[in-house]
Amino acid sequence: MDYVFNHKARCLDLFGYSAGGTLRLVKEIGRYRRERRGMITTNFAEAGGFLKTLPGAAAPDVQLHFVIGIVDNHARTTHLGHGYSLHVCLLRPKSAGRVKRSSFWGVVLDFSRRYRIIMEVSRKLSAFR
Repeated sequence: MDYVFNHKARCLDLFGYSAGGTLRLVKEIGRYRRERRGMITTNFAEAGGFLKTLPGAAAPDVQLHFVIGIVDNHARTTHLGHGYSLHVCLLRPKSAGRVKRSSFWGVVLDFSRRYRIIMEVSRKLSAFR
């Protein structure tokens, strides 16, 4: 399970789609070719962390990835502008719920407790925007 927070920013130091960002990227490609340094040397996921959602858990069960661009759907969806993303991923998920068909057109979802916990963590993290 993966949840993504995106935040737009007016900073060309972050990756994104804009005229100014394209010019900056061309300059950074030249810098990389000359010096082997700069913006192009990034791994995009600049920082990360781990959290325990339950105090008695033996190991963390949520992982955080901080990305220097607005990234949705694992970079398959693009956005205009610049910004950063926070990915919240559930580690070692276990199927504790069920998905069943209630009719030809509808689906009834019964989510597990861990899904509700990760959504609560996501809501709390979004307060820091």
